[in-house]
Amino acid sequence: VIGWLVKPLAVVSAYAMIRGVGGGLITLRSDGWWQFGGSLLIFILVSDLYAYWSHRLSHLVPALWAMHSFHHSAEAMTLITGARHHWLETLITSACFPLMAVLFNVPPAIATTALFIGFLPNGCVHLNVRFGLGRYSTWVNSPQWHRIHHSVQPEHMNKNFAAILPLWDLVFGTAWIPGADEFPDTGLVAGENPGLVEAVVWPFRHSRIFGKLSRREDQRLSLQP
Repeated sequence: VIGWLVKPLAVVSAYAMIRGVGGGLITLRSDGWWQFGGSLLIFILVSDLYAYWSHRLSHLVPALWAMHSFHHSAEAMTLITGARHHWLETLITSACFPLMAVLFNVPPAIATTALFIGFLPNGCVHLNVRFGLGRYSTWVNSPQWHRIHHSVQPEHMNKNFAAILPLWDLVFGTAWIPGADEFPDTGLVAGENPGLVEAVVWPFRHSRIFGKLSRREDQRLSLQP
């Protein structure tokens, strides 16, 4: 709820930054099917690479992990889990680093198409379904691929950061290809279900400076590549 309240502030801040640099630095063309297709491919690849590294840094940098761990504290994988991010993380990522909007001037048709293409692999990866893609699991993100990322098993920690394309996990060495029946338990701190107050102070209580890391949090940081 708090994240939704700060979202308008983040949008205003991002818009001011974009206007400050005169809009997107690179204009993607959409006049003609081949230009549209090429621009769409470039936008998806670059934005997905950005999403991969943004996500990975939220695990590598302790201060960022202190916020992102709120997302991982959910013990059950549901569609709502995808929107469960700490308000401070939402503010920082939306307001301070609107990199894609600064980099590209994107026609609405390309942005809408990219959003549609990415909805199933990126928007539905938190569904609690026991369904794998088998030999095609490395082609596109799926609930099983992303479940490994939320796994409580030590061997799965800091794996499968992909948003849409597992390609980036394969390229940068963070891929864990799940077995046919590999659907591990998920979560971070057993039995923890943070309320409103806990949601506000989460990054401070779950940091090495201001609070005490749980065993799983400390283990996850110690296993960083």
